[in-house]
Amino acid sequence: MDDPEIRKIQDLLQRMIDRYLEAQVLHGRISRMPSQQVITLSALGEQGMQTMSCLADGLRLAPSTLTGIIDRLIERGFVERRPDPEDRRVVRVQLSRAGKRLFREITAYRRKFTEQVIKHLNPAQLGQLLEHLEAIAQGMERELQAIDNGRNNK
Repeated sequence: MDDPEIRKIQDLLQRMIDRYLEAQVLHGRISRMPSQQVITLSALGEQGMQTMSCLADGLRLAPSTLTGIIDRLIERGFVERRPDPEDRRVVRVQLSRAGKRLFREITAYRRKFTEQVIKHLNPAQLGQLLEHLEAIAQGMERELQAIDNGRNNK
């Protein structure tokens, strides 16, 4: 692939990501939340209660950065800290009732937005899109894993 193709793909992906995030930000209560809080809330909604260290690893954030994000989500009433019943040194975080409601709202909005974006595709185009997005997602995962492995080997 030559450089103009790579640049065009990079520009399209970035524009799509930016517009997707912009659409979320324009939506109701999400508009008052920084994107890192939305991402963290979504991760807790998708994966459930977990330790701070597991959540930080999954989000690829420094634990100190995640602590600040979690503190703000707790202040807003969306997240709760819980001691681990097995190990008092471990703290787990989970969505509160308000956090679960907001997560359902975010998920419903994302689904509706995606449906509106792809509604003009025919079944064949939709199948091709899905196939290509899966290949891109797998490539991203491989690349991120290689980056993580490189960091861990230093």
